[in-house]
Order: sequence, then C-alpha cells, then structure tokens
Amino acid sequence: RAAESQQEFVLEIHRRLISPLLAPCFAVIALCALLLGPLERRGLTRRIVLAVSLCIAIQGLYLGAFSLARTHHTGGLILMYLMVFTPTIIGLYWLVRGHGGFRTAKRKKIAGTFA
Repeated sequence: RAAESQQEFVLEIHRRLISPLLAPCFAVIALCALLLGPLERRGLTRRIVLAVSLCIAIQGLYLGAFSLARTHHTGGLILMYLMVFTPTIIGLYWLVRGHGGFRTAKRKKIAGTFA
C-alpha cells in the first residue's frame, strides 16, 4: 500500500510540474498559426481552426498519457513530457528560424531607393 501511495504521489508531482507548461505550449502553437505563412485575403480561419484542433489533440493526448502513467509509470511520464515539450520546441524553432517564412513584403526598387 505504501508503494502505491508513493507512486501516486510522484505521479502527482510530475503532473503539477508539467501542467502549467501546457499554457506556453498552446501559446507557441497559436503564434505559429498566426505568424508563419502568407497573409491571405480570405483571413486566417483555417489556420486558427487548425491551431485550436492541435491544442485540443495535445490536451487529449496529455490526459491519455497521464492515465497511462497510472498503470505504466515510466512510459506514461515520458509521454506526458513529450506531449508538452515536443510541440513547444518545434514551434519555437519554426518561429526563430522562420520556417515557411514570416510575412515578408517584397520591396520594390523605385527610382534608386527601396520603398
């Protein structure tokens, strides 16, 4: 009984450490959806829906990994950390490196100057 209590306690500690990191993960996903890619005249509806869907999927997979961690302690914990850090790291890399390019205006040369 004491071993079960200790395992549940350790799992709860990990959950409390990882759960607040979901918010920055979702923010990075939203930033990638809004900032990366071309500016379209029709708006950003598809990208916003995709970002929201991705956040819902990550939240669901995180909860599934938490459930898995209750039965298979190590595998579930690794999945919990992966669900938070993988999208955050990839998204930050894309934002920093300009994956797909930020919306850059093409500059025209007019009378010897750039406009």
